[in-house]
Amino acid sequence: MIGGFNGFALGSLIDWFGWFVMGCLIIFMIAREHSLLQKTIKRRSYIGSITLAAVSESSFPFHHEHFHFHRGLAASRFYQVCGELAHKKEQLIKTGGRAMGNAAIIQSLRSELVTLATRVRA
Repeated sequence: MIGGFNGFALGSLIDWFGWFVMGCLIIFMIAREHSLLQKTIKRRSYIGSITLAAVSESSFPFHHEHFHFHRGLAASRFYQVCGELAHKKEQLIKTGGRAMGNAAIIQSLRSELVTLATRVRA
């Protein structure tokens, strides 16, 4: 291997490149999750008890859980259910309904989301 300062510089360059690639991947995945939540949950916001503000807030990763700890566990679960519902609906669309039990899980998550929305009042 390369020794001395040249080895240190090359090793550091490779390490920082890896961190850069990982950071880009994280940003890409956050953007993907945001668009998935916006697309999937916004369609269901007409239920009445789920406000557009809550839907919009649920799609930004830094707006919930850690920053709304004063709302309690109900708020944390509300945002978690929003994510689970979005992913299950996307999974149902991609599999064409072949995934066993997804429809029942989606219905359960929808009812839980409505219940939590009334408790959170986001």
